[in-house]
Amino acid sequence: MVTALAGAGTTTVTGNFEGITPSTTVRVAANAVPIALTNMTASQNYLNFQGGLYENSSDTVPSDHDAAGKAAAAAIQPLDQNGNPSATGAVVFLGVGMSNATQEFSAFQAAAGTNSAVNHKTLAIEDGASGAATACYWTVAQGQTGAACPAAMGVLLDNQYDRVRDTILAAATKSPSAPAGCGGPPNLTPCLTEKQVQVLWIKNANPRPGIANERTLCDATVSGCVNDSGTEAILYESQLGQIIRAAKLRYPNLKQVFLSTRIYAGYATQGLSPEPYAYEYGYSAKWLIEAQVLQERTGTVDPVAGNISYTSGSAAWTAWGTYLWANGTIANLNGTTWLASDFQSDGTHPDAQGATKVVKPTDELLHDLAVYADFDTLIWPLSML
Repeated sequence: MVTALAGAGTTTVTGNFEGITPSTTVRVAANAVPIALTNMTASQNYLNFQGGLYENSSDTVPSDHDAAGKAAAAAIQPLDQNGNPSATGAVVFLGVGMSNATQEFSAFQAAAGTNSAVNHKTLAIEDGASGAATACYWTVAQGQTGAACPAAMGVLLDNQYDRVRDTILAAATKSPSAPAGCGGPPNLTPCLTEKQVQVLWIKNANPRPGIANERTLCDATVSGCVNDSGTEAILYESQLGQIIRAAKLRYPNLKQVFLSTRIYAGYATQGLSPEPYAYEYGYSAKWLIEAQVLQERTGTVDPVAGNISYTSGSAAWTAWGTYLWANGTIANLNGTTWLASDFQSDGTHPDAQGATKVVKPTDELLHDLAVYADFDTLIWPLSML
């Protein structure tokens, strides 16, 4: 494995399989070294792709998109179970995604639950993510997933949004405004409904992209380079567009979506979600958001992201949540580093220490939510986006 790439030059890659530890030396091009998107300057690039979370190598939300986000936030208000404004209703902030997402969002949910700055009167923070519920399953708005996701089997054949509706929202007995006796016999009234979901956090990935023959990004100036739907970062951008449209169909009052992507995977001991795929998912989110910004400006639908217009109602306004990736021990802009001791034995899923590292910068997500929120109504936690 490669534990970090500090710069261009010669790097030794060592494998370990059943006691056999072969190694090889590879030459790393200057622009093939991953740099946290938040750390990249305008003069730097990765395979000739600009960094920054937003356009023009910037980490700042474009002014027009920023204004639209604040307008979307102004429309957020407590809703009753039928989606009607109600002072005794709820605003549901829902997290969705795969195993890492539920580990991280549930830790955040617990921290928010004891934070006095959080509005505990109308804000319901619910973890809808689930182990193995990877990106494809969330692209399916209705019905069984098998046709869209050939690898589906067992419980993953069932619709993820149905699962969230029936086992997370309906069963949220501790949520604000939950009716007495909701969530189970003898009272079958749900505690929360899909019409109360107004803010969504998405973090996901695809399992074993290398085995699925999905390519990593390449430098288009180099002969033979092809970046298309067979490239994992581009596939995931397309899936994000599908997920956001599916979410808008299921959650008609959805106003805002915040994206986070994978943490560092340089310590991974298996091919579940290795580097550089984990890093390159950051470009998937960056390009998806840029596609929405440009579509709203020009009316042109991005061929990869698809129709993600919030003015037409096809999607919700979308921006970055917490940017979690850092190149091992090289800190990203918010100070996050990743040590081998931050992970479980697979080097992919965070352990308790690693989850704490996610919650702390994810609190910045809540800072963004505080910016994109009605303070009088919501009093968002001050730290997660």
